[in-house]
Amino acid sequence: ALHAAELGLKVVAMDKAPAGDWIGGNFVLSGQAIHVALKGLNNPLDVLIEAVERATGGTAPEELARVYCTQAPRLYKWLQDHDIEIQQLGEGPTMVLPLKKTPWTMGPWKVVNRLGGAHDFRKFGVTRAAIHLESRLAQAGATILYETAAQRILIDEKAEVRGLTVNQPDGSVAINTNNVILCTGGFPFNREMVSRYIGPRAGSWVASGTPFNTGDGHRMALEVGGAMRNMNAFYATIEPLEAQKDPGLRMSFSMWGGRGTHGIVVNERGERFIDESWGRHGISHVMAKETRLNIRFLMVFDQSVYEENKEPLDDLSGFGVTIHRAESIEELIEKTGVGAYLTTTLNEFNRAVETDTVHKLPVPKTEMIRALVSPPYFGIWCLPGTPYTHGGPEINARAEILDLDGRVIPGLYGAGDLVSGNLSGGEENRFGSYCGGISGAIWGLLAAERGHERSQKG
Repeated sequence: ALHAAELGLKVVAMDKAPAGDWIGGNFVLSGQAIHVALKGLNNPLDVLIEAVERATGGTAPEELARVYCTQAPRLYKWLQDHDIEIQQLGEGPTMVLPLKKTPWTMGPWKVVNRLGGAHDFRKFGVTRAAIHLESRLAQAGATILYETAAQRILIDEKAEVRGLTVNQPDGSVAINTNNVILCTGGFPFNREMVSRYIGPRAGSWVASGTPFNTGDGHRMALEVGGAMRNMNAFYATIEPLEAQKDPGLRMSFSMWGGRGTHGIVVNERGERFIDESWGRHGISHVMAKETRLNIRFLMVFDQSVYEENKEPLDDLSGFGVTIHRAESIEELIEKTGVGAYLTTTLNEFNRAVETDTVHKLPVPKTEMIRALVSPPYFGIWCLPGTPYTHGGPEINARAEILDLDGRVIPGLYGAGDLVSGNLSGGEENRFGSYCGGISGAIWGLLAAERGHERSQKG
């Protein structure tokens, strides 16, 4: 929006969220790193392209990947030119300053969002950067509307954009425009959409990101014939079961969930269903698509795992998450209500560890292999979750949204999480889609320039 205004376009920027804490979207919950598949923006082109190819398994569309990587250093300079303080960490991520005290906060929202608290995101770089850019946008003469939800894209007989209808607190209005940039985030809070595109059980997962991400941009693009790409891709988290009823227990990117891979993870029947080494992303992707059982799963570990991860696990308990403790597996089964087959599962797993045959199990484990033989035993009921989905409208190298025949829908553009799936390397490959959370900025700059060019032609 700011780039379009500085190019001389008349800009109306709107957000259905109220003014305040959600400016910047999911970025406020992040570790403040901006990167291309873990490489900082200011790296040479060949380094960035190789990173995307590696992260996506070579499946990212070549033209889009090259444009994305070419524009990354330009975005680095653009941010500096707009007085955003950033720091390059060698070849690693570019950080937005000032840094958070703990970049990947392990705690739940009620800690991360606590006004004035040690981890209050309002104090740090991404929120300050968003507020600063909002101020620059207003200075550039743009109109900024909060609590304004876009509803429908208006097109003419030539299938070109001619306007937008929006809902405001005092009613619905139409805005005449030849250019609309959709940057509405994903659809994690739309139960119907996640059940349709992600998996039959995903409607019961814990969506932990911006609560206004309900797929509005996807719906509007579909209504005018937009093609969709990688709609089953999402950034996966592990959430405690209690978060389903208590939003304050939703975890900030659930980094704690990796602790579960040190033990085993079972379904309600007490069966292992995945190589735990796949981590929170693999576990959550599988459970979101599960068709036979309920969506919850149980992390199981023993005293040795607990001792190695005591601080984050004690923190979880202090936040209000139930960690079941038992002196035997039989007692753990009774306390958690998990299937009695857990006894067989654990015995078979421990025997395989002792005989170095874990790789021959029906569900092998490739990393962090250890026998769980030191009571007490622990269990935590969990759910898959996500702060954002990746799939959305298909775009070309100028951020223009395409129809089912691969033709441009004139005047319609995509940016942000809405179109991050265009670089997807597969549904379990978060970096293939995610590539550092800079889709809004890179595709946004290009969309503004294409809109300016189109306006100049009348």
